[in-house]
Amino acid sequence: MKNELKDTDIIVAKDGTEYAVGEIRNSCRIRKSVTPKGDITWYVKWFSSIIVLCAIVIRASGITELQWLDMLFSMMGAVGWLFVAFKWNDRALILLNSVITTMLAIGLLRYWLSG
Repeated sequence: MKNELKDTDIIVAKDGTEYAVGEIRNSCRIRKSVTPKGDITWYVKWFSSIIVLCAIVIRASGITELQWLDMLFSMMGAVGWLFVAFKWNDRALILLNSVITTMLAIGLLRYWLSG
């Protein structure tokens, strides 16, 4: 049996502020994360985001010899986000990351095959 919280139950935030459960449920000013925390998607989304940021750093460096690494990191990030999108059943993320993954895979194949 689940231990259901009542609207009158009190929750203490990390900063020590006390909130009633009902206040949290009905508040527009208290931020509530809607993404799962602690499951596999949480780790994959953060790892993928860091990989995409690394790709952007490589791209911003302007070193053309590293273009393949930029595409590879970008594709790795997109594949990670595609996994997350499927787990969350988020069609917009599925579409976006499917297209990104396909385009980057074609770009990498062209880069390596034209070598």
